[in-house]
Amino acid sequence: MSSDIVYITYILECIGSIWELTVDGREALMRKRHDKSAVLYYLHTLAEATQRISENKKASQPEINWSAI
Repeated sequence: MSSDIVYITYILECIGSIWELTVDGREALMRKRHDKSAVLYYLHTLAEATQRISENKKASQPEINWSAI
């Protein structure tokens, strides 16, 4: 399996975890300190994973603003 697949799989897992933790809305999340910390962790590591995806793979998905992530 290529490293791009590993990173993309991880990114999708992070998105799923963030979705689960935020499904009740922002106000509910703000009341849950550990969930809020977990979301920030997932966002941070997701952003790092995007930096490790090859330039060729990024170029094949021009609709994604990789640098904004």
